[in-house]
Amino acid sequence: MLLTLMFFSGLAALFYGIWKGNNYLVGASLGDSGLAYWSILKLIRLHRSRLALSVVPAITAMLSPRDAAREIHSLIEHLLR
Repeated sequence: MLLTLMFFSGLAALFYGIWKGNNYLVGASLGDSGLAYWSILKLIRLHRSRLALSVVPAITAMLSPRDAAREIHSLIEHLLR
């Protein structure tokens, strides 16, 4: 809800700033859009990490101890990137 509000307020400020020729308002609206984009990316990464961590027990139960250790190691490397 808040991200949607931020997006539309930034879009409205961008159009109003272009219409009135106010460079400060255009810059502020682009900053607003950047903050919305950054937070959406963080939410997507968090969702992917949760999904990966919820699947690990099912995957490792089917593997040998050596393969399970290798899979857990690669998952940890992927999550820490």
